[in-house]
Amino acid sequence: MLLLLGSVALLIASYVTLHQPWLAFGRLEVTGNTVVTLDEVKEMGDAGDPLNIFNINRKKLLTSLRSDYRVEKADLALGWPNILRVVITDRQPALYVAMEGTQYAKLDPTGHIIGLADGITGGDAPFVSGWHIAQGELGDMTEDEEIQGILSFLRKLDPELKERIMEIHVDENKSLKIYLHNGIPVILGTYENAQSKLKTFKAICQELEAKKIKAQYIDLTYEKPYIKL
Repeated sequence: MLLLLGSVALLIASYVTLHQPWLAFGRLEVTGNTVVTLDEVKEMGDAGDPLNIFNINRKKLLTSLRSDYRVEKADLALGWPNILRVVITDRQPALYVAMEGTQYAKLDPTGHIIGLADGITGGDAPFVSGWHIAQGELGDMTEDEEIQGILSFLRKLDPELKERIMEIHVDENKSLKIYLHNGIPVILGTYENAQSKLKTFKAICQELEAKKIKAQYIDLTYEKPYIKL
């Protein structure tokens, strides 16, 4: 009985000691493909100085990260020895599109705005021409039906194929024309029609790459693809 009481007392004393604000204990690491810095993570988790991983407000840290417009996923994991890892996956760009006014929005695959600029700032995603969305702020998700339809189409493509798309033009009839990096436009029709032509689009793009076909344009709005040489 005395041994049990002594063990309990030791555990309580250890717990209290490890949570003292003056005690430095453990290491905090940020891992994953992220632009979120270690200093930002410390601030979000109310980490004091000296750092003690037992005193980090983990609930507040995760809540802050998961509400950050840059972050898609965030989790915590314990590592050896005495490491608290903050595992972050950033939202990735899927599309650039003009907004009302002069700014361009950088959207992730779900339509969340993850960047705002006066122009297109990178070649890491295709841009939409002939269309614009309502103004928004960082972290907002566009409800624009046309853009959500385009994003839905892009989500079904392999990463290698998406990288070959340079521009998506929307004409006055809401018909989509995709410009590949080789300069060949592919006409898909409306985004609803594009969904039904998904397999054909993939097959045509593979053939263009494999056979190095030179064409003025390819029209997939017909029952069979029309290639204008």
